[in-house]
Amino acid sequence: MSTTWQEQINLLLQQKKFADALPLAEQELNEFKTVENLRTVIAIAIEAKLFKAAYFYLEQLDANVLHDASSYFFKALLFEKQGQSDAAISHYKIAFAINPANNQAFTNIKRLKGKSIADDQEQFDVVLCTGGIFFEKKFNANTLNERALGGSESALIYVAQALKNQGLKVAVFCNCDQPGQHQGVSYFEISEFAYRHALNQFPNIIATRFADPFLGNLNPKARHTLWLHDDAFTEVYRNFSPQNYRIDDVLFLSQSHQKRWQERFPDWTNSRFHQTTNGFDPNLFFPIPNPQSKKILFASRPERGLTTAVKVLENLRKQDPDYELLCCTYTQKENFEDDESYQAVQNALQTEGVRFLGSLAKPEFAKVMQSCRYLLHPNSLQNLETSCIVAIEAQACGVPVICQDGGALKETIQHNVTGLVLPRSENQTEAANALTKSIQELDQDPKKHSTLSKNAIKWANENYKWEDVVRKWRESVIQE
Repeated sequence: MSTTWQEQINLLLQQKKFADALPLAEQELNEFKTVENLRTVIAIAIEAKLFKAAYFYLEQLDANVLHDASSYFFKALLFEKQGQSDAAISHYKIAFAINPANNQAFTNIKRLKGKSIADDQEQFDVVLCTGGIFFEKKFNANTLNERALGGSESALIYVAQALKNQGLKVAVFCNCDQPGQHQGVSYFEISEFAYRHALNQFPNIIATRFADPFLGNLNPKARHTLWLHDDAFTEVYRNFSPQNYRIDDVLFLSQSHQKRWQERFPDWTNSRFHQTTNGFDPNLFFPIPNPQSKKILFASRPERGLTTAVKVLENLRKQDPDYELLCCTYTQKENFEDDESYQAVQNALQTEGVRFLGSLAKPEFAKVMQSCRYLLHPNSLQNLETSCIVAIEAQACGVPVICQDGGALKETIQHNVTGLVLPRSENQTEAANALTKSIQELDQDPKKHSTLSKNAIKWANENYKWEDVVRKWRESVIQE
């Protein structure tokens, strides 16, 4: 804003002549269309109680800046000035969540809350956070019993429950569609985290996938743990820099996972590194012998090898038409039809013997797993498997995993002991032929199949129960 205009506007603002200042600010905006000038106009319109003008310019701000903290702050001010305290508080919380350095938002929440703020003053031993405020897909603790979830979301629910079962008071902040108590764990919408942490100063914060909770005015005594799930070179971390956050500890899911991150950030030395794993629920995943089964399970995102799995099925059915390929998957979209990867499923369904079971809840999925002879994982996208939950669950059921090497699969599955981990081939036909041959050879050697199955059950139960995974966390990253 030019000096002359700014001086005139500032003088009028000092005199609280907001209605007179607004036309000058609008003229400046018309001449210099900057986001900062736009914010100035909105702020003046709100003070002048010219709400229609404020909303008009807010629409322009939203069109220019995606998920802008100041936009939510202005909307909160508008709601407050119109006597809508609950809506104002909600928007102040989002503004504070986007920009935890905005202390005014926190101050305004406390002022509007008054004595009722005591209801929000609750301490937890461990707080787990995941997701962004504007993620499409929402979930809660009961979602595992309703539909399939991604690996990191499933792991979060299981870890929270295991910590609670071991006597700790636990809260989860996520894209929660049903906030409240679930099996003794408190679930909150992620937009509540910055506000409640500023109010209560939680001692242990574990952020899964994203380090956003470690921004802003932080409790210097809190233990900050970043629980990573994805490969370091995935797109979501394109702009990530560890130096921008206060991260005390980092949990990697495997040796290969940690190695990839250290390749990406060789100078990341100001955090303590730990290796953990994903796990399984022994109440759901246990063996039910089914030696006559001809069912093969593909249980991953379509882009991770569904087309190759279909080729394996076609090869097998040439000799034995009883083979079936069961396909279970999940989506981050509201409907499968909105997911561009779903086309691969549609193509697969044109092949005889392919059955698409969709997005199954964990109890249903466990029963499907127990009915299968093999878990087939072509692992077409190298390095993405950091600790494959479905491979762990298969082994717990005594179902041998047949896969291609890549990522941490060789750590999760013991080759020729609990399953088969084949050398990678980027040629789809070669990969499908090798996977087919491995299945056919195992079918011709029932004793080896049985040995793999027994070893897999033992391996899973000795290394991957969620309760045991969390017990190790309490020794390494949780202060009590």
